[in-house]
Amino acid sequence: MRVKRNGNYAETGRAINTHAISVNFKMYKNKDIAPGHKEIFIVIQNPQKKVINERGTFTLRSGKEIPYTDETVAYYNGKDIKISILSDRFIQKMTKGTYIVQVYIERYLTGQTLLVLS
Repeated sequence: MRVKRNGNYAETGRAINTHAISVNFKMYKNKDIAPGHKEIFIVIQNPQKKVINERGTFTLRSGKEIPYTDETVAYYNGKDIKISILSDRFIQKMTKGTYIVQVYIERYLTGQTLLVLS
C-alpha cells in the first residue's frame, strides 16, 4: 500500500511506493477450535530474510522465539471470520524482490504467501 497525498492508502506493486502492507485472510470454521480471543502475529520478511518493522518477539509452541512485524487479537466465534491487518508505515525503505508473509494464530503457523514488489 502507498500513502496518497490526502492520507488515504492505495494499492501498489512497486517497492519504492510501498509504505505499508495490508494482510487479509479468512479464519475458517473449525469444530476443534474453541471460540474466544485469538492472538495473531504477522511476520513479514524482506528478500534478505530479515523481519521488517520488527516490534518484538513471540514464542512458538515449540519454544522457539521469533520476531514479528505486527500483532492483533481477534474474536473467533466458531464461524468463518475475515481478518484484515494494516501494518503501520514502514521505517525502512522497501526494496525490489520477494517478501515472505506469514500468519501465526495462537503461536502456530497457519498461513504463508509471497509478495513480489517490482
